[in-house]
Amino acid sequence: MLLYETEAFLFQAKTAVDALVRVLAPVVPSMSQFDMFRGKGQIAGGAVLEAIRDDEPALHETLDTARRKWIQELKELRDTVTHVSELEGFTYFVENQYHGGPDATIDLPKMPSGQRLDVYCGDVIDELVDLTRVTLDEVVRRVGDVTPPAGA
Repeated sequence: MLLYETEAFLFQAKTAVDALVRVLAPVVPSMSQFDMFRGKGQIAGGAVLEAIRDDEPALHETLDTARRKWIQELKELRDTVTHVSELEGFTYFVENQYHGGPDATIDLPKMPSGQRLDVYCGDVIDELVDLTRVTLDEVVRRVGDVTPPAGA
């Protein structure tokens, strides 16, 4: 059950990244064709990044940095859980049957990297909040730069 809760978290985090693309699309002409952080092959957001590379170098750098830092891993983990129905290397609580004795090994839930699940999820939330803040600041900046039509 914990694995599927983790899958739900991964899906929701990726959906939030997709929503940021939808927020940017109306104010970034080279993103207007996208409604999600669409990949190119196995690269998360690769199609979006390619579309904005020349016209939006600062925004490209922001999104590509986030992709390399956490979005790519999140996408791969989500895809693994979805398509394989397990996350190889994901550990949680009692991994082996306890047969008595003085000690029992109980693992706290850990990602395949060995990072505790709660720490991983907290880090993703922090990164997502930061990316959301940057995205919304960019939208506000661009909307503020638009001069309303005469008589509006």
